[in-house]
Amino acid sequence: MQNFWCRHFIFPKGVLQAINLCLKFFWKGQNMDAKGARVGWSTTCKPKSEGGLGLKELDSRNQACIMQNLWSILIQAGPLWVAWIQAYVLRGRDLLQVSPFQTSSWS
Repeated sequence: MQNFWCRHFIFPKGVLQAINLCLKFFWKGQNMDAKGARVGWSTTCKPKSEGGLGLKELDSRNQACIMQNLWSILIQAGPLWVAWIQAYVLRGRDLLQVSPFQTSSWS
């Protein structure tokens, strides 16, 4: 589910902080310093080659997914939604020339 939302929305900082708080809760078992946690969340997010589990931080994952969407639009290739964006939103204009409509969605 995280991958779906990361690919479609730019998360505000407040949402990222709330999700990270939930991750800390699940990782430690409570909302304060845990005596039993042997490995910190930052260590867990390190690559496997550096002793971590290779998990991605949510904010960097979100940015990478949004950049991948922008790349698909810029190269005009990929899934059907890219063709729809080209035909109905951009209408032959450059991506940087288009200003968002008042009714535009976050995605």
